[in-house]
Amino acid sequence: MITQSSIKRYQDCEYKFKLRYVDLYREDKESEPLVLGSLVHLGLEAFLLGKTLEVALGEVERSANTYLLCDKDPSIIDKSCIFVEGYYKRYAELHAERYETVSVEQEFTMELGPNIIGGKFDGVLRDKKTGEIILIEHKTCGDWTAKDAMGVYWQQRQNAFDTQLVIYQEALRRDMGLPWEKPPRIIYDVIYKDKTQMKDLLKMHKFYTDDSMMHRFSYTRQDIVYTPADRLRALSEYRTLATRIQDRMQDGQWIRNTNACRKGWGMCEFFKVCQGLDDLETADNLIKLEAAHPELPQLMEEKK
Repeated sequence: MITQSSIKRYQDCEYKFKLRYVDLYREDKESEPLVLGSLVHLGLEAFLLGKTLEVALGEVERSANTYLLCDKDPSIIDKSCIFVEGYYKRYAELHAERYETVSVEQEFTMELGPNIIGGKFDGVLRDKKTGEIILIEHKTCGDWTAKDAMGVYWQQRQNAFDTQLVIYQEALRRDMGLPWEKPPRIIYDVIYKDKTQMKDLLKMHKFYTDDSMMHRFSYTRQDIVYTPADRLRALSEYRTLATRIQDRMQDGQWIRNTNACRKGWGMCEFFKVCQGLDDLETADNLIKLEAAHPELPQLMEEKK
């Protein structure tokens, strides 16, 4: 099975994909941006399920121990809760008026050519007035161009550059039995992480939750619309990438990409292994997984 995460890993570095999804090794500690994103997603999941803010914040705090390790800054919990609180203040009334939630964190599989694509929808909504089915995808983003509706970040969501949105839209279209001509709407839902405001928790709380301070770009939703040609091209590109992965599975010719050794928060977790300075079994920063896609527990259980 191919997922969006594995496709991104393959595009980054074929050999990294092999170590992660074939050999089943991953870094033993999540990066701080991923931890924060995971905790915020838990709060937004509670939001879509109609839970109160107090319940959502409690779930974030209780789940923090699952993600936080001893070397993480504990303020990540407070920051996550601030983002969730601001989200409730921004959207709770609007959501109750316009939408009803159909499903949250729904896992899916879809055939694409000879490949099986798997994933998870953040949320599926129904418009109360029109009955339209809506795919909503949440992101926490530190890209400053996301502050501008015409910025590069948003331009990259258009014209099917973001193939994940097309894949998820198509999977939901098939799941709901909708015609090709009328795919689900896409709402792309972004929380902008302003690092200048996040250095001090009191300042951050006021910035993200105070009505008089809340900047319009801190919480942004845009409808993403694709033409049929956009969708066909993205699906074709995705099918090609998935097929190339299957080819590498067969021939074992995994190419290293030395341009991918450095990441935004440090070196690739497999750098020492690639350098021959360590091996998978003894590296102190790696752990062995039981399954390639633990983020999809229901699908993994069905395969047993």
